[in-house]
Amino acid sequence: MQKAKVWSRVSFGNLFKRKKKILARLDGIHRFLSSQHSNFLTNLEKTLTNEYSDILKLEEDLWFMKARTNWLVDGDKNSRFFHVTALKHRSQNKIHALKDSAGNWLWNLEDIKVLCRDYFKDLFTSSLCYSFSDSYQVADLFGNPSNPPLADLANLPSEQEIWNALHCIKPFKAPGPDGVHPFFYQKFWDIVKAKICPEIIQAFATGTIPMGWNECLLDLIPKVSSPESLHQFRPIGLCNTSYKIISKILVNRIKPFMDSLVSPCQASFIPGRKSSDNVIILQEVVYAFSKRAGREGDFIVKIDLEKAYDRLEWSFIRETLIFFNFPPDFINLIMSCICTTSCSVLLNGERTDDFLPSRGIRQGDPLSPYIFVLCLEFLSLTMNKGLSMGLCKGSKMGRRGPTLSHLFFADDLVFIGKATLDNCAFLKYVLDFFCYRSGQKINQDKSKILFSKNVNQDRREAICNILGFPQTESLGKYLGIPISSKKARKQDYAFIIDKVRNKLDGWKAKFFSLAGRNILVQSVLASIPNYYMQSCMLPISIHDQLDKISRDFLWGSNESSRKIHAISWNQVTVPKHLGGLGIRSSKEANLVAMAKLNWQLFLDKEKLWCKVIVSKYNIGSRPGTLPAHGSPILRYIRKGNPLFLQGIKWIPADGSDILFWFDCWAFDYPLNSKFYGPLLSNDVNLTLADVFPQGKLNLDIISQPLDRDTLETIKATPFSFSRHGGDSFAWKGSSNGQFSSPVAYKIAKNIPISCKGNWQWIWKLHALPKIQNFIWLLCHQRLKTFEYLHCIGILDNSLCPLCSNTYESCSHLMSSCPQVLPIWNYFFRDDFQLPQNDTTFFDWIQRNCTKKSYAPTIPVPWGSLFCFVLWTIWIHRNKKVYCDQDFDPNFICRFIRERIFEFLSVLPSPKFGSHSSTQKLVKWDKPPAGSFKLNTDGSVINNPGPATSGGLIRDHRGRWIRGFYRKIGIASSLAAEIWGIRDGLLLAKHLDIQSLIVEVDSFIAFQLLSTGTDHHHPLCSLISDCRALVVDLPHVHLQHVYREGNMCADRLAAMAHSQQEDFVILEGCPSTLFMYLYADMLGTMYPRD
Repeated sequence: MQKAKVWSRVSFGNLFKRKKKILARLDGIHRFLSSQHSNFLTNLEKTLTNEYSDILKLEEDLWFMKARTNWLVDGDKNSRFFHVTALKHRSQNKIHALKDSAGNWLWNLEDIKVLCRDYFKDLFTSSLCYSFSDSYQVADLFGNPSNPPLADLANLPSEQEIWNALHCIKPFKAPGPDGVHPFFYQKFWDIVKAKICPEIIQAFATGTIPMGWNECLLDLIPKVSSPESLHQFRPIGLCNTSYKIISKILVNRIKPFMDSLVSPCQASFIPGRKSSDNVIILQEVVYAFSKRAGREGDFIVKIDLEKAYDRLEWSFIRETLIFFNFPPDFINLIMSCICTTSCSVLLNGERTDDFLPSRGIRQGDPLSPYIFVLCLEFLSLTMNKGLSMGLCKGSKMGRRGPTLSHLFFADDLVFIGKATLDNCAFLKYVLDFFCYRSGQKINQDKSKILFSKNVNQDRREAICNILGFPQTESLGKYLGIPISSKKARKQDYAFIIDKVRNKLDGWKAKFFSLAGRNILVQSVLASIPNYYMQSCMLPISIHDQLDKISRDFLWGSNESSRKIHAISWNQVTVPKHLGGLGIRSSKEANLVAMAKLNWQLFLDKEKLWCKVIVSKYNIGSRPGTLPAHGSPILRYIRKGNPLFLQGIKWIPADGSDILFWFDCWAFDYPLNSKFYGPLLSNDVNLTLADVFPQGKLNLDIISQPLDRDTLETIKATPFSFSRHGGDSFAWKGSSNGQFSSPVAYKIAKNIPISCKGNWQWIWKLHALPKIQNFIWLLCHQRLKTFEYLHCIGILDNSLCPLCSNTYESCSHLMSSCPQVLPIWNYFFRDDFQLPQNDTTFFDWIQRNCTKKSYAPTIPVPWGSLFCFVLWTIWIHRNKKVYCDQDFDPNFICRFIRERIFEFLSVLPSPKFGSHSSTQKLVKWDKPPAGSFKLNTDGSVINNPGPATSGGLIRDHRGRWIRGFYRKIGIASSLAAEIWGIRDGLLLAKHLDIQSLIVEVDSFIAFQLLSTGTDHHHPLCSLISDCRALVVDLPHVHLQHVYREGNMCADRLAAMAHSQQEDFVILEGCPSTLFMYLYADMLGTMYPRD
């Protein structure tokens, strides 16, 4: 690593000195060239200018890494922003003085360094009073767990697994003592892997971390705004990237098993569990407490563990890993990760002396959260053991609901139970025993007890005295969410407004273009309010303020300077492909979150919070309206219920749960919406199973006439013969049937799900983000031209400032102003067409921006040059208006020629132009002797539209065995493909074929059948039948083939469109297909580009 540092210093030197030197040389060249010409200096100027551009890019990367923010990675590249951010971080994190343990202020840096080292050395020093060898083992207390087999966790990693782990680490995460970012390894993997991979494989083989890899810097992050002592800092471990790769491999191997290892009462770092799960449960418990009656009350004990990660004893970690039956070699490697580290504190950029810890795990190590959760399971198991033995009593949620005794999320612990002295004594014992074994310490000041209203004062005081915690009338916040038995009030959530405002106010809008402000608004709205929206419906006043803050920042407004909001907020908050910016309106975003809770409530019945709500309020399995009365959390969920019901579409198994007229199953709307007036009484409760007895359509039972397209769509609805568990439902517009937030947001904004829009091309332009945003404004004709400012009452004069001939509209300025015509003629010659009027202005911009060719005058993409010319015209028009600079078309043309390549240099090359002249030859391959091959295909006219499928079975000589085709009805192309596969497999089963190869030319269909799919996929009825048939047949091999190798099936599917019968099995080959069949038998090759 030292060689790399020397190489960097020699090759790159000091960027700022190099920049200063080049600027001085360029200044001298410019002064000389202003008086006389020199070819040598002109060429030198170009060379130095290119070098200066490279330095600016490196400088931007430098400030980006120092700023440690990725909000603008895909938004607005702005080195000034990163510069200010880095300086802000440096100023905020600098420690000038600290108090020691005696309360004395230390100002000398060396004294502070000694204080830091001694404090953290003491914190990370074991205080264990017993040895591992003579202590009770965890298995002695709980028995051996029934875990999934974990032996494979100790396998040696492959190079691909190491590469995957490396790319799980964010590229510019803060480096460890070696100073190397993950990006370095990712960028130069082909070079460094020869050194890194063998050492990582050796680490897994020996269970030992390589020497020097496990050094660590402790970076002190303040927990309060003005910290005074070291306990107000959080030590974040900065680990070497090489070590993090090993740690990530361990995490990636452990993570899939966490759900089965850890009880449902823990929600942190378990795939599929979230903090909102615990918040919802606790909200429900607190509400129940407010209504509790009877002689026996309940309590909630909220406990805070002090320095939980730092105090965790290593011997307890080993005990825990052994209890969970992790392989010995795997345990040894984990313990090597934990026990072989050496630490030093990073103070104002300087390191203290190293020290060797003897307990604790590091925040910042990817492995630490998972180790802590596993160790915390000891406490969870102890509580569960007490419940099962009758030593403690939890709180039962509903007559048939679960009994709750505890909820854990990382080091935030909540205990729930009956407010009896026996319960209290057991909890006291459990906590003391856990702390004794694990090294944990309870923060008495931050722990508290909440009692239900039916616990008398004497009982409260007795329990508080036993536990040593004060009682409280309110739990305050849990995981950052206010916990209350009443509905959300504005004052309860006003802190969100302050958080968002402080975050946005911290960045000056002037540092950003519209693109940068757009990205920042979306980042802040995604990271702050959305967290609280996952478990609560915020008050309308909070939504309004959030939207106002976002609007003002987006357009650069503040209290001292009001700016024009060029586009309405309603338009800004629609998806990008419909002409918006994709920023989500706060209220609709909250409704989407509540709709998602409805989705989980009816689908994820095994989630603990779902069990609590379902059992308490007796919610059935069929989606419908929720109870009108209940807790605040139920009322929040109910607000998202209409959106949820609008978003689901039923998938029939047998159709017995689906109402024919009133449920969405064939279309995205119910069938009764096609008719006016009431239905007959017999039709109201008509189910799909009634209309499709044994899966066959019976029109006689339907009293209302249906048009042909409706009948064809109904006809294409598949029924499953293999699915178990009844009818299910999928989310409309979702490719996999799972809940989709973008689709839900569309529904919340009353936008049709199928609406495609005509604006997506702007965001695919080969141009910088700020130019894309400029084009967006231009297409809306909302640039601040004189005509626009006149229309909104700001200016009296609306004449064009360039020509003074007519009104300055966007269309005039960009296309018909005499001052800009020479620019267009210079770059695009005489064949360039201008818009005829304002109505064709949008089409003119779109046509030229998306043109897939190169410009006639300079070797750049036509669309990129067109965008850049538009943007440059606007920039120089503003200089004319606001800086009184001449608008010189010749100068602008030179400017564009010089700067266009610099702007395009930061973008990837466009993918169009000449295609490769090489072609692949594809043919149909015969199956091995004794096997048969099934080829199937689907055909759709205007997807979705009239759909057919077809296929054939051939032997090892390519001879025809059987064929078939089906007229499906109106369906999608993917549905047609899978219809064909199911019919082909059924035919093979009927023919009692023992060995079958199935070839399909739809890669999506191939993937769906090759991998598992859940029962909410829109085509799960067909997919499950196909998978069941694959299991039933003795030997089946599924493979993907190009369309050129599937010509016979393709022709059969196409032929079905002109046939009368719905389904036909062909004993012999049709005459129109014989030529294709014979060509396949001969092994004819077909070209494929």
